[in-house]
Amino acid sequence: MVLTILIYCNNMISVLKTIKNEFIYYFIAFCLISNAIVFIPNRMVFYMIGISLLALYSIKNNKSSNNGNIFLMFYGACLLSSIINFVFDYRLFLFAIIILFTTPVTISSKIMRFREKFIYSSLMLFPILSIASLYCYYAGINIMSREEGDVSWDFSAFFPHSMWLAAAIGIANTTLMWLILNQKNIILKSLFIVILLSSIFLSVVSASRTALIASSVSMIYLLFMQSKNIKILLLYIIISITILSFAYPYYIESSTRIQAKIEYAEGDIFKSRNEHFSEGFKHLKESPLVGAGFATAYFHNRKITGRLESGSGWLSVLFQTGIIGFGILLNIVFRLRKSIAIIKKEKKLLLFSSVFVFLCLHSCFEGYILTSGYYLCILFWSLLGYLYYAPHFYKEKKFN
Repeated sequence: MVLTILIYCNNMISVLKTIKNEFIYYFIAFCLISNAIVFIPNRMVFYMIGISLLALYSIKNNKSSNNGNIFLMFYGACLLSSIINFVFDYRLFLFAIIILFTTPVTISSKIMRFREKFIYSSLMLFPILSIASLYCYYAGINIMSREEGDVSWDFSAFFPHSMWLAAAIGIANTTLMWLILNQKNIILKSLFIVILLSSIFLSVVSASRTALIASSVSMIYLLFMQSKNIKILLLYIIISITILSFAYPYYIESSTRIQAKIEYAEGDIFKSRNEHFSEGFKHLKESPLVGAGFATAYFHNRKITGRLESGSGWLSVLFQTGIIGFGILLNIVFRLRKSIAIIKKEKKLLLFSSVFVFLCLHSCFEGYILTSGYYLCILFWSLLGYLYYAPHFYKEKKFN
């Protein structure tokens, strides 16, 4: 009896020590994500605290390196587009902080370990957000609803918009799939499967076709990369299809909103964004090299500076920074191919790359790559910066 109590106490002490050691990473993650949760007061203050902590650690532990020059070139393209177009917005300064302190512009082994833990902690919060959103659904809590308790249309839980919920749930889906594949405890694995099915249900309810498709592709990518041979891959696919077939009737019952969007589109998946896209391409011809300027977009032929997006993160980069900025960003992403060999061997890198796949696909129809006041912008650049430098980091670990 005494021995059992001692073992239990020892385990509790280990858990408390782990919580203490990891607290700072979860706190930073909470600060950054909190700016998207309506119920949290002073959300932007928390957001700035999170950015400040990332910046302070990077400044303190930075070692000179040329690996981040291409990221500086991209920011230079953003700055150039703003100068030439006489467009100046505080978001350009905030974006500079993100580029400086989430990418290899500031780098060292300590910084990489810090960013790895910060990114991992951030991703672990999304399944919790999914559970909390599910509670909101059954409790009738819906920020977008005009009538109290209505969750039948444009469900957003505690997010300002259903699209914000869809993005968070898409990341939760990918993270949960990773947890399922890497969890050996059968009870926890079963629990994660139940949470994932509930999370997919929320993806349907939030009615974002892009987020649902992007998270499905990222989960398939995860299955493919995790599988050591074709037999294991086929087994994963068969199990997934079997489980989803049982859940399918429940998803269909709650798919009214997403079906309405499909009917409205009438086969044109770009219909809700056509106006943004057409105006963006129209005015891009006026300044194809440098674009219209950072944090700008055209709406009804009026040039607006602020948070208005083109309806696509990638097209926002093209429209705002022109061919120069867009070309530099594509070059950065293309260089990630060097990380593929390492991704297959490192579990956390596989998680990071899967979520990055989701963000890249989701960004085709949702804009946040340049939206510096949104946590997804920080997550996108943190993942891109980490994956970009990963070959150097793991090479250093190997020989140290």
